[in-house]
Amino acid sequence: MTYIMDVENISLSGALITFDKLDQYPWFRVDQTLEIDFFEWEELTNIRVTGRIVRMVEDRQKPGFGVEFHEMSDDAIQALRGLLARATGESSTAPAAADPPAAVPVDDPDPTS
Repeated sequence: MTYIMDVENISLSGALITFDKLDQYPWFRVDQTLEIDFFEWEELTNIRVTGRIVRMVEDRQKPGFGVEFHEMSDDAIQALRGLLARATGESSTAPAAADPPAAVPVDDPDPTS
C-alpha cells in the first residue's frame, strides 16, 4: 500500500513523518520496518530508503512517527545529501563531515597525473 504523508523533519539518519490524526493509520507501530519514498520536487527524483519506526508521536497537533533509516543505497545517500543541502542553502558538492578524505596512492607523487 502507498500512503502520502508529511515530512516535518529529516536528516541523513532519519525523519519525523506526520499526518492529521493518529487513528488515521492505526497499523503503524514501533519496530515496524517501512520502505519509504521521498519525492524531491526540485530535482524531480525519488529517494527510496528503508527505515524502522523508533517512536510514535501523539502529544502534538500533528501526530506521527520517528523513523530511523537503514539499508540506503549510495545513490539514495547522495540524493538525500543534495536534498538537505538545498534545504539548508549549503553546497551539495562539499564532502560531508563524516566522509573520509580522498586517498592518494603512496607510489604516485603527482596526484594530478
